[in-house]
Amino acid sequence: MRLQVRGRHGAGEPGIRFEVTDTGIGIADSARDRLFKEFSQADASINRRFGGTGLGLAISKRLIEAMAGTIGVISTPATGSTFWFEIPLHVAEAPPEADQAADAPGPEAALRILVVEDMPVNQKVAKGMLRSLGHAVDIAEDGEAALIKVKSRAYDLIFMDMQMPRMNGLEATAAIRALESGKSIPIVAMTANVFETDRDTCLAAGMNDFVGKPINVPDLAAAIARVSANAPKRPQALQSSPPTIEFNQARFEALAEHVGPEELASIIDGFLEDTGRLLEQLEQAADRKQADEQVRLLESLREAAAVLGFSQGAQECQEATRSLDESAAALAKIRGSLQLNVARSQVLLSMRAANSRAA
Repeated sequence: MRLQVRGRHGAGEPGIRFEVTDTGIGIADSARDRLFKEFSQADASINRRFGGTGLGLAISKRLIEAMAGTIGVISTPATGSTFWFEIPLHVAEAPPEADQAADAPGPEAALRILVVEDMPVNQKVAKGMLRSLGHAVDIAEDGEAALIKVKSRAYDLIFMDMQMPRMNGLEATAAIRALESGKSIPIVAMTANVFETDRDTCLAAGMNDFVGKPINVPDLAAAIARVSANAPKRPQALQSSPPTIEFNQARFEALAEHVGPEELASIIDGFLEDTGRLLEQLEQAADRKQADEQVRLLESLREAAAVLGFSQGAQECQEATRSLDESAAALAKIRGSLQLNVARSQVLLSMRAANSRAA
């Protein structure tokens, strides 16, 4: 197996070409047209011999064409194959440094922050973002774990998820406020809910502020500034969700900048593991007619997808909460959408790696 990456220069539009060459069984001319069709393989028996669903190349073709690129294969039976794709590249202009500083104000001093969040993907993303701002971060997987940590060490700030097993965010806040050491710690809710009643509930429970999900670095930095000792204690207004798009590339690229491409690739691997587990639990909950559990699991998966920029998958999760009686079809849509989102993220990470090596 050999991978080649090279730039495309000349009179036309600049771009980049990827080639993956193997020395396998090759592909007959008569089978090549079927390769890039959904649920199709070169040989009808190959699914039993080698596995696979026949979706990989079809998804790749859709992603490449969405980026105005082309994809193809060159193959000789009994010798091997070369799969290739080309995509155009454009020179991006970096935003002015002053604008970046205004969007993500930095703290005057590093803080010890506790993040209370049950989803592993969200834990890693929040930790990476806060560390990029210069803070030290501990993680608690639910309210009970947070209570234990607050009893054992001092924290300057707590970011608290609202929906968690065992002890949720409101219960954990009340328990922390009952501790002598927890009376004055600023607690910022992390919530996907955008209603005024949810805002009031957070504040009534003893929280100081809140940030909307999916989280981002500017919002976290702004919340830290608001609850710091010299800032006025005035919570922000919750914003409506932005229009849905298939893949939030701006969010994904910002996340790669703050946590690093290697860590982001690891987070995506963890997301795939979590997704398999959650989808299995969703099937079981549907079989048992456990509507509340279905909604909880769908919301967990939606939050994890949204924080990575997987907008299409997140939207399908949200739609599924409105059609619990049609769970099989909804889960199939979620799987397909997340496959597309993950595939595109891997393309972007590969491009980053290629650009880094070429620099």
